[in-house]
Amino acid sequence: MQSLFKSGAILAAGLAAALFLNGCMTPRLKPAPSQAVLDARAARDAKAAACADITETPLIVATFGFQTAELSETAKLRLDEARHWLTCRTTMTARIEAIADRRGSEADQANLTRQRRSAISAYLVAGGVQPARIVEAEAAASAQPAASDVLVIRGEGQGW
Repeated sequence: MQSLFKSGAILAAGLAAALFLNGCMTPRLKPAPSQAVLDARAARDAKAAACADITETPLIVATFGFQTAELSETAKLRLDEARHWLTCRTTMTARIEAIADRRGSEADQANLTRQRRSAISAYLVAGGVQPARIVEAEAAASAQPAASDVLVIRGEGQGW
C-alpha cells in the first residue's frame, strides 16, 4: 500500500508540474493595435511609397504668362511637384529664382521678378510648406550650383 501511495504522490507531483509548465507554455495573444496606431502606420507606409521613386533633385520650372506674375495651371502642377519633393525630403530647402521677360525698364523687370518669386513662395506656403524652408534668391543666383539639399524652383516667362 505504501508503494501505491508513493506512486500516487509521484503521479500527483508530476501532474501538478505538468499543469504548471503547461500554464507557462500557453501562448499569449497580443492585443490588437488601436485604430490610431493603424492609421499612423498606414500614413507612414503611404509616405514611404510615395517618396520611393524620388532619386535625384530636379530643377522645377514654373512658367508665367508674358509680363505677368500670375501662376498658370501648368506652373501650379510643377509647384505641386516641388511641394511633394519638400514633403518627402524634410531637411531640404527651396531656393526660388525668377526671371523677367527682358522687356521694359530695369525697375519694371526687377519688380516683375520680385512678384514672380512672391507668387511661387505664396503658393508653396498655402500648400503647407513652412516659410522657413523657402529662400527667395536674386535671379543672379541661378548661375550658382545648388547644394544637394536645395530644390531650385525657377519662375520664368514664356518668352513671347
